[in-house]
Amino acid sequence: MAKAGLPAKKYSGLAASPSPAQSSAMRFASLRRLYFALALLAPLSASARDPWFPDGPVQPQLPHGVMLPPKVRPPQFPLKSARTLVSDAEIAQARANYAHYPAAKAGAEPSMVEARYWAEWTDEALRNVVTTAEVPRAVELCNAGCPIHGRKIYEGINGSSLPWIVDPKHPFQVKCPIGGETYPSNDYAAYYHSGFKDRSSLTGPYVDDGWGWTAPDGNKYWFVAHANHLVWQTGGLDGRCIINGIRSLSRAYLLTGDRLFAHKAAVLFRRVAEVYPNMNHEQQSRFGELMASQGTRYTGKIVNLIWESYQISPSLAEAYDDIWETIDPDTALQKFYGQTGEQIRACIEANFFEEAIDAYFNDLMRGNYGTHQRALLMLAVVRQHGDNQRYVDEILHRSTGHLLRIGLDFAFYNSVYRDGAPHESPDYNFVWTRTFAEAAPLLKKLGYDITLLPRLKRMFDEPLDYVTIGQLSAPLGDSSNRYAPLIRKDSLTYQIGLQLYHDPRYAAFLTGIGATGDKSFGSFEALFSPALPDLPRTANHPEPARPEPVERVEGPPKVPARALAPQPSRIFSGYGSAILNNPADTR
Repeated sequence: MAKAGLPAKKYSGLAASPSPAQSSAMRFASLRRLYFALALLAPLSASARDPWFPDGPVQPQLPHGVMLPPKVRPPQFPLKSARTLVSDAEIAQARANYAHYPAAKAGAEPSMVEARYWAEWTDEALRNVVTTAEVPRAVELCNAGCPIHGRKIYEGINGSSLPWIVDPKHPFQVKCPIGGETYPSNDYAAYYHSGFKDRSSLTGPYVDDGWGWTAPDGNKYWFVAHANHLVWQTGGLDGRCIINGIRSLSRAYLLTGDRLFAHKAAVLFRRVAEVYPNMNHEQQSRFGELMASQGTRYTGKIVNLIWESYQISPSLAEAYDDIWETIDPDTALQKFYGQTGEQIRACIEANFFEEAIDAYFNDLMRGNYGTHQRALLMLAVVRQHGDNQRYVDEILHRSTGHLLRIGLDFAFYNSVYRDGAPHESPDYNFVWTRTFAEAAPLLKKLGYDITLLPRLKRMFDEPLDYVTIGQLSAPLGDSSNRYAPLIRKDSLTYQIGLQLYHDPRYAAFLTGIGATGDKSFGSFEALFSPALPDLPRTANHPEPARPEPVERVEGPPKVPARALAPQPSRIFSGYGSAILNNPADTR
C-alpha cells in the first residue's frame, strides 16, 4: 500500500540491491543531510533554556560593605478582606481534634514547642533577628569542615552537611560541635549594626566580613553567611529559624486562640516584609558567587529559588492568613512599628506577597514541577484581591517556555505518561502527586476544578499501582533506598485524594498504613478534618502497617504489614516498567 502523499510506485515491490558505488554515494548523501540538519538545529540547541539557570547575563555580587537603599512598594491591588485558607468551622475542628486526640496533640507539639520559644522573645529582639539583604547567606560553610578539626565535624552525624551549632540568640556565629570554639573571631554584629562603616571590630585570626574567611590553603569558610542562612531557614539550634518560627507561631494561634502567638508572628512578619524586596540570592550568597565564577546564574530571594518555592512562600502565606485577623486589633504591634493596622497589612501584602508573586514571574522562585505553581496559588489565594486570572492562566494554560513553567494543560500530557507516572523516578514523581493534591483545593478556591482531568486521578492511582506485595515500592533510579520502602507513605496526600475523589481504595490504603481513627493526624493539615473511620480488617489487612516511615538505615528494616490488597501483575506501558507477581501478590 502506498503511503499518503508519496507515489505508489516507490512501494510497488522490492528494489534491486545497490552497487558498491551507489551505496557509497547514498552514504555520503545521508551524511550530508545529517550535517545539514545538525547545522539547522545548532542555533536552537544553543538557545535552549536550562530550566534551572535563567537566561540573561550573570549579575555581579553585592560589593562588600554596601548598604542598599530601602525598597518600599505600595499595594497594587485592594487589601485582603477575609481569611481564605481555612474556615471558622475548620479551625473549630482542628481545636477539637487537638483537645481530644493524643495523636493530634503529639503531631502539633513540634509547632507548639517552637512557638513557645519565639513567644518568649521581646519584640525588639524579634525585629533585630531578621537581617537585611546585605548579610550574605550560605547553605554550606566549607567542604573542608572546621579550620581546626577539619572534616571530623562530619563524623557521627548521619552524613549531615550541617554539623555546626547555630543559636538565633547569638547571631552571625557558628560553634564547632567538637571543640566548642566559635567563629568568626571578629564581632560581626558590631560591624553590621554600624552600617558596615566601623571596621575596627574586624580583627583576629578568623576574620569574616560576611563574605567569608580564606584560609592559607585557599579554602573559604563562610562563618557569618552560614549562621545567617540557618537562622533564616532550615534550623539553627534545635531547628529554630525565622521562617519556621513565623509559621509555628501562627499555627499555635490557630490551635489555642492565644493572641500572644499571633502578635509575635506579626512582629517577625512585618520585619520580613521590610527586608524582602532587596533580597537577591544570586548577588548575596555563597552559591550565587560560586555560580557566577562559572558564568552561570542561580537565582532566588532570601534563599535559593527551589526553597523559595517549596518552603518560604507557602509557609509565610499560610502564616499570614492565620494571623491576618489579629493585626488591626493589635495596638501593641501598631505602637511598636508606628503604623496603623491597615498600614502594617499594606506593607506585608505589597512588600512580601506582591514581591513574591513578581519573583515567580521573574524566575526567582522555581522548584520541581508543581512546587512553584503551588506557591503561586498559595500567594494568590491568601493575597485574595490580586490579578488572579493572570495567575491561573499562567498555571493552567501557559504554552511556551521551559518545561518547569509549562501549564497543566500541556504538562499533564507532555510530561505525565498515560499510566499516571510523570517522567522522573518514583520518589520525584510523587512530588507531583503531593503538590497537585495541595494545589487542587487552592484552584477550587479560584474557581477551577482540575479534579475533572482524568490524568490527575491517574497520578493518585499510579503510586498505589506501583506497590509490590502490598508493602514495598521498587527503588527505581534515584528513588528511595535498596530496601524498597513504600514511596512516600504519605497520609496527607491520600487524605486529600479521598476528599477529592471519594475513592474507597484510598480509604483502604490509609487504613493499611495506620492513618485512620485516632491515628488520622499524621500532618498538621489533617487536624482540620474529622478523624477518618477505621475500615474493617480483612485477611488482606490483618494488622495496620507502622505509621512511621521506614528510615534509611544500614540494615534491612522490619517488613511492615500489607498496606494494599493483592493486585494482579501489571504493565506500565507508558512509563516503561512492569510488575510480575503471583496471584496472591506475595512474591
